[in-house]
Amino acid sequence: MAPPTSAAGEVCRYEVKSNGTRSIMEMRTLHDWVIIPRFLKVKGVGDVANFGGDAKQFVVSIEPEQLVRVGVSFNDVADAIRSNNGTAGGSVVTRGSMSFVIRGRGALKDEKEIGNIFVKSIDGTPIFISDLADVTAEPKLPSGIFGKDDNPHTIEGLITLRKGENPSAVLGGVEEAVSELNKSLPSGVQLAVFYNRAHLVSTTMETVGHSVGMGIALVIVVLLFFLGSPRLALLVSLTIPFSFLFAVTLNSNLPSPMQAAMA
Repeated sequence: MAPPTSAAGEVCRYEVKSNGTRSIMEMRTLHDWVIIPRFLKVKGVGDVANFGGDAKQFVVSIEPEQLVRVGVSFNDVADAIRSNNGTAGGSVVTRGSMSFVIRGRGALKDEKEIGNIFVKSIDGTPIFISDLADVTAEPKLPSGIFGKDDNPHTIEGLITLRKGENPSAVLGGVEEAVSELNKSLPSGVQLAVFYNRAHLVSTTMETVGHSVGMGIALVIVVLLFFLGSPRLALLVSLTIPFSFLFAVTLNSNLPSPMQAAMA
């Protein structure tokens, strides 16, 4: 299930920048496994999308003559890799009033671990993946590219807001996460925010305040002209801010569509 968010909930865009010491594939790996999970921990963040970069993948280039030499089939190699990169459940172990879930994880981390996978034994001699193939880390075939300013190939992240959340509060958590990541990321890698909805929120509030102020002033002038009483004009004009405050209060107390559905 996707998080309750939409394209209208976009609150922040940032670029993952490097000083040239890191490859675009290394930066994309950092973005997928370090940066995005940190932003998803911020309360109110719905999702974090990635644009650009080279996604890392491990490529096993099998040498057919080696398979023939040791009598191993392609399916043997595929099954060995699959069985060493899977997660298996082991039921539960009960200890008193508590139960512990047993699970085995087999996530392969690098080319060396893949090369050390055991395939089968031939006359007592173990055969590993490294004996049959070359294992390398290469970028996936890209389906698109992202460029910004003078950099034709970089990485962008887009943070969206959950429905019913306060954008200002969420942006505060996002800014805190950006500051934390810039201190903990490897040297040469930084996050540069180039869009923040806080500017839109502050501009909107200024516009609303200006409009309400102009409306009150105009009403007072008209009432003074027709009624000739400053007290009566001020009393009538006070209905404008109180009506606005009443509408905002009611709107903030109404449940969001998600909360209504859960109720």
